[in-house]
Amino acid sequence: MLKLHYTILLSIILIQVQAQSQKYVRKGGTAMIKGDISKAKTYYNMASTADSTSAEANKAMGLLSSMIMNNPGAALPFIERSMKYANGDTMPELILNAARSYQSRGRFKEAIAFYERALQFKVQDDASAIKPYMQKQIQDCEYAMRNGSEPLFQKYFAVNLGRNVNTDMPEYRPVIFDNGRSIVFNSQRKDKSKEKINTSDFHFINNVYKTSLEPTGLMGYPALINFTKSFTETKKLSNIPELIQIAGDSRAILAKQKISVDLKGNNLDSALLAMA
Repeated sequence: MLKLHYTILLSIILIQVQAQSQKYVRKGGTAMIKGDISKAKTYYNMASTADSTSAEANKAMGLLSSMIMNNPGAALPFIERSMKYANGDTMPELILNAARSYQSRGRFKEAIAFYERALQFKVQDDASAIKPYMQKQIQDCEYAMRNGSEPLFQKYFAVNLGRNVNTDMPEYRPVIFDNGRSIVFNSQRKDKSKEKINTSDFHFINNVYKTSLEPTGLMGYPALINFTKSFTETKKLSNIPELIQIAGDSRAILAKQKISVDLKGNNLDSALLAMA
């Protein structure tokens, strides 16, 4: 009889714990809808703490950490618990983010195994780019396994780009260009004395710049790149080009500009080209 009472008491406590965890998950979901990521993280963490065996709570915390906060390494314990306690088939999202988490932690064999599992799932047309992404990650993992024991300092060296490039304005997306003789990068620096700050992000207008790269590591003063050819006929272009990549044996610079927004709120871009 005592054993029966003990079993009933444990069942009641378990139900209460699960209910509390589910309540926190719901609150976290509401915070996500409102765009409050910090509050969502707090609630999801409370949910997984209240019931560490809850597949739903661990899934929410794991996917938030990996996909939204871009911290797949921290997401791994939650993703592993979610897969362990899940009823039925594991979600494709969990398998993919498990792969990302293992890769982030340097556990490349496990990462490859999960990427290969994720590749077996069918994807919708609008998610067709995910398969090439996973195949590329598998190649990266295989490369890391082949070269992981080689000290990085034997391959790479670091150079401070100097004050001409590094300013108090945001500089980003640098690309080695022109067979190693130049660097192309985006920046929101001030180009003209009368240029005003953009009120949408409190920076100057974004542009693409090119600067020389000397063998000594010294940098020339960056020059603004003029994109003179558009791949598409467009309306008047905004002055906000964004660097995409270097192509054509490092002789062409590709960029894009937002020209308008459609009825669904999607950006309509124009592809731009500048030749070296």
